[in-house]
Amino acid sequence: MKKKLTVVYTGVGLICLLCLVLSIVLVRGSLDELGLSTMFPSATPSADPEKVILYKQPKNPTEIQEGFYDELIEVTQGYPEVDPYVASEKLAKCFISDFYTWTNKDGNFDVGGLDYLYGPHHLTFGLYARDTYYQNFNHFESEYGVENLMEVESVTLMNSAYGGQVNIDEEKMESYYLELEWTYKPGSSMDTSKLQHKAGITVIDNKISGRYEIIRIMNIE
Repeated sequence: MKKKLTVVYTGVGLICLLCLVLSIVLVRGSLDELGLSTMFPSATPSADPEKVILYKQPKNPTEIQEGFYDELIEVTQGYPEVDPYVASEKLAKCFISDFYTWTNKDGNFDVGGLDYLYGPHHLTFGLYARDTYYQNFNHFESEYGVENLMEVESVTLMNSAYGGQVNIDEEKMESYYLELEWTYKPGSSMDTSKLQHKAGITVIDNKISGRYEIIRIMNIE
């Protein structure tokens, strides 16, 4: 049994390096044409007609995910007249708490945090994550039970700075670079000490979609 788990964890380590030293590739074409539109639902409708919801609510959110999501929705209400650093921080925390949490996922196809990415990246990143970081999800779920898998407990902003203008699809957009670290909830049957705990994330102010979006994630450990 020990030999088996050692092999799997080594794979997870390599996956971390592959998945999170990442510059996401742009994708052309619609999800409807590929028959995958249901994988990436649109933003969540609001019961309050005066509240603008720019991001869809996480599926089966943990307490920390729900808190980060509510904060993100609040700080982006006045878009575009919002503090870009605060909005970028809230967005990055939402992504980390969702992508690196497995206790509320239904399978390796259920990749967290996709709605926080630059729109055309959803499909590419989702499929890439299934084949890399989420590849061994079903093994761990079968071995330990989904409730005993990794779950993000806290996320802390370490540093943030203006990232300059970036060209995306021939459009110039302002970018912001953040470095964050996080902890995992104790009690997981997985060895969370071997998992990633830090990342550098680049966020853009996408005037076309009218919201802040993540375009790059990389490992800074």
